[in-house]
Amino acid sequence: MKANLSMDAPPPSYPTQSTKTIPVWMGALVAFLITSLALVLRCRALGVDGLWQDEVFGASFANLNPLEVIVAVLRFDIHPPLYYLQLKLWSLPSVADEWLLANSVAWSMGTLLAATYGVYRLAGPVTALLAATLLAALGSEIYYATELRMYAMISCLTVIGWIRAERWINNPEPRNAVWLVAVLGALASTHSSAFVPVSSVLLYALLGRWSSFGFKGLIRSWGVVLSVGILLAPWLVNASMRSVSHTGTPSFEAVVKTLSGWALGYGTLEIPSTIRLVMALAIMAFVAVALIAGNRTTRHTLLSFVVWPVLILAIVSLAVRPVWIDRALAFCAPFLALSAALLWHSLYSRNQGTSRQHPMILIGLSGIFCAALVAVAWSQTGLPRKMQYREAALLIAQTNTEKLPIYVPINVAFWGMARYLQGPSWGSLLEIQDSLEAGSSETWTRIYARLGTTWLTRLGLVPETRELATPNGAMWIGMSPLPSTVTSAGFWEVGNNDLLKDGAGCASATREEILQFRGVVVLRCSATAK
Repeated sequence: MKANLSMDAPPPSYPTQSTKTIPVWMGALVAFLITSLALVLRCRALGVDGLWQDEVFGASFANLNPLEVIVAVLRFDIHPPLYYLQLKLWSLPSVADEWLLANSVAWSMGTLLAATYGVYRLAGPVTALLAATLLAALGSEIYYATELRMYAMISCLTVIGWIRAERWINNPEPRNAVWLVAVLGALASTHSSAFVPVSSVLLYALLGRWSSFGFKGLIRSWGVVLSVGILLAPWLVNASMRSVSHTGTPSFEAVVKTLSGWALGYGTLEIPSTIRLVMALAIMAFVAVALIAGNRTTRHTLLSFVVWPVLILAIVSLAVRPVWIDRALAFCAPFLALSAALLWHSLYSRNQGTSRQHPMILIGLSGIFCAALVAVAWSQTGLPRKMQYREAALLIAQTNTEKLPIYVPINVAFWGMARYLQGPSWGSLLEIQDSLEAGSSETWTRIYARLGTTWLTRLGLVPETRELATPNGAMWIGMSPLPSTVTSAGFWEVGNNDLLKDGAGCASATREEILQFRGVVVLRCSATAK
């Protein structure tokens, strides 16, 4: 880059677009087939299972008004509220399982369209179609498109952030900076580990600014960096105050599972550890080759969205607190597809007019690879893989002819069972709580004490009842003992696998029956001992 390049002049685009094109009708047909394949793979799992524990949060929050959503998220969840607010908007036509799950499908298809558009702007239609083909079959993208969680939304926003960063690099005017900050602000408000994708987009933008404008480009980026930091800070503080039990450190097995899962997915399909290891090594080998042989865009994309996220999450997990989990890096998967397509474009451009053998071999191998991924994804999406609240509720509905009370002490399990015993619009999780529930947490005991009755009432944190009437028996929530008048004739108790331990469940009553479902245990308890 020449030293006298003006900061106001747009720099040259990263790759040059290929002069090789395809007929419009053929491109449209291929795009339609790719989109249809992606949609079928992402919709195949809808309805296979009821919602599982983590998904029940969003489905239950959707029954609240927007202000109540914010209060409930801050009270019961570790994540920021933006995902749940948009899910509330999505749920206005229906709160049925399939419609809510379609929200993740929509975000995943948005990732596909955004990535295809971004590659099209950089490298033309053929490369864009190749990226779309790879992305359509990626196991991670398919898996999270079938979950009522925020990970498909995070991938989509990260890809949009990549596009906006590219636009800002090429044309650093205030409007483009504002767009970039707005997208990253939204991304920061989706997940407690959103600092990882946010930092990835910022790194990509700063690498581009440095390559195009040198050190001055970095200095003049301070406004964007500071603005994003301010938007991210509250959610980092919120996450630091919460404890998470399902995260860990990056052991060898965890890293292999995470990397291989980008291609193979994370479902219940039994995939031999050897195949996962080979896939993880293949991904690492591809990254190494692409960093050497790829053009500047490919290198920056891989460094920012594949290498950096793994490193920063590993460093935080080892040096600060264990936060390693597969889904925190799910957004990396689309950038493997983007990088592979851009690498192919780079090699094709270099060989135009001479030998085209190597690029065509690469595109042929990509086709075989995608076919294998489609086969894995097809098998994966047809398997049950979630907690069986729905099946447990059906069993109780069929056998609880005496309408005995149903005791579900844990919040999220109560919400899940209420959804399938009473219906998806079963009620407000803020109104139906155990009045002593806050006492189970020292942090929330202190918060409740500071807020006082007036503010707790205004925020809807003072429960009206701990009982929910259903056609299949009254449901009770909370850890405090049930009234003896309620349990005098016997009751059901629902919880997780901890109920299988000796002496667990049924309080002072006797277990008459143990019914075990996937992740859910149902106890039939006799009358309370006198």
